[in-house]
Amino acid sequence: MTRIANIIPNIDRLLLDANKSVLLLQERRSALISAAVTGKIDVRNWKPPAATSTTKPTQAETA
Repeated sequence: MTRIANIIPNIDRLLLDANKSVLLLQERRSALISAAVTGKIDVRNWKPPAATSTTKPTQAETA
């Protein structure tokens, strides 16, 4: 039981760090979109990176 009690604070800290990271990424995404829409950055020649995913495409993606 004490081992679990010792692990729980670590898990809580990891969850907090993950949530902070998600919020930061959402802010950066919003700022990037705003900059692209207002013309502060040029995205006309942007190309997506080559697909490196090993997951199978969903039915909606193949249709």
